[in-house]
Amino acid sequence: MLLVDAISSLAGEHLDLTRWGIDVLVGSANKCLRGVPGVAFVVAHRNFLDKACQKRHANYLDLATHLEAQKAGETPFTPPVQCIYALDAALDETLGEGVALRIEHYARLCETLKQGLTRLGIRLLLPSDAYGHTLLSCYLPEGFSFKELHASLKERGYVIYGAQGPFKHRLFRLGLVGHFGQDAIEGFLDAFEQVLERGCVR
Repeated sequence: MLLVDAISSLAGEHLDLTRWGIDVLVGSANKCLRGVPGVAFVVAHRNFLDKACQKRHANYLDLATHLEAQKAGETPFTPPVQCIYALDAALDETLGEGVALRIEHYARLCETLKQGLTRLGIRLLLPSDAYGHTLLSCYLPEGFSFKELHASLKERGYVIYGAQGPFKHRLFRLGLVGHFGQDAIEGFLDAFEQVLERGCVR
């Protein structure tokens, strides 16, 4: 069975559950849906749920318990009501804008960002066309550690993310999620250029 982690891609990438044969999709209220953190959800094929309910595990997410509570109109535990209201409002905004237009929005921002980084001499980990619209992994510029680059950009109002595992000391990551536009991307690129010109903060 195919499980898709769509936390960062839902409403930022094209997803086709039927044609791609997706059995389970996990999403989050925030990121490209632009709600607030605190609510996650699962869209699952009945065949998967039947199998999940046959074998229970004492894990963080026990789908069988959640499904039983849902059938009774309840939740297993106290729900974050304010986050659910925020998700409802975010979904209204997403549908009002149009999912396809939301996806195009992030695609344009990502293309601007990739072109700008290339102009500044920043190398992407993967070929440009191998990325989706919501997350980029880039090599650290020569002479900068992640800590130094992060501090320099944060001083100018922008936050980057560290890489993980064997890439921890070689890469940084950029997330294109949330409510922002072209001006934010251009501002980030301007700030990045200033950092490269002036050197790192030590």
